[in-house]
Amino acid sequence: MKVKTNNDMTKILKGYSDKWVVLDPTISRVVVAGNEPKDILKIARDKGVDHPVLTRVPAHNGVYIL
Repeated sequence: MKVKTNNDMTKILKGYSDKWVVLDPTISRVVVAGNEPKDILKIARDKGVDHPVLTRVPAHNGVYIL
C-alpha cells in the first residue's frame, strides 16, 4: 500500500470542523465523521476499512498536520 506524504488535507477535511473523522488508510477520503471516536471506528470497520486512520479536526481554520 502506497501512502501519500505532505498532503494538503484542506479539501478533504472541509466541513468536518470540530469533529472526529476516520480516513481510509491512504488518507485520501473521509470514511465517516462524528462526535464519538469509538462509534465512528466501529462504523468504519463495518464498512470494511481494516486499517482506519482516526483524527480530530480542529474547530478553527488553521494549519493542521496529520
